[in-house]
Parts: sequence; C-alpha cells; structure tokens
Amino acid sequence: MFQRDLNKNFSLSMEFNEYVAHDPNILDILPENAHIVFIPEDKELAGRNREMAKEIALKQHRPVFGALKHGKGWKVEKLQFSR
Repeated sequence: MFQRDLNKNFSLSMEFNEYVAHDPNILDILPENAHIVFIPEDKELAGRNREMAKEIALKQHRPVFGALKHGKGWKVEKLQFSR
C-alpha cells in the first residue's frame, strides 16, 4: 500500500507541477511555509493524505492546503483541522 500511495502521489505531483507551470497564479493564496497535500478522487488515499495533512498542521504548526483536481485544472484550498 505504501508504494502504491507513493506512486499515486508522485503522479499527482507531476500533474500539479505541470499545471502550475502554465498557471502560476494558482499559488498566490499560499503563505510562506505552507504545505500542499494532494486530495485525490481515490477515497482511501484521500483519507490517508488528510491524516498526514492533519499531523503536519497540528504538530508542525504549518498552514496546510489541499490540491484537488478540478475538471482539467486544479483547485487549492486551505484545510482546517481541530484538535
């Protein structure tokens, strides 16, 4: 499962980076020191990535944003977590 998740996240990262290269304004909402986590349509991987995002947000006190595929593009939104 770890290798599958790693491969899927790597693939999403490549797609996202290609999108950002053509539309860098999508990153305008990100503050310094922000962390991006991919929230894919795969519900299992999305759940594991959200857990990772929660740990980053609460333990490292960093702003965490989710990158979601939105049609042919991407949507980036701040993720909120409570203790």
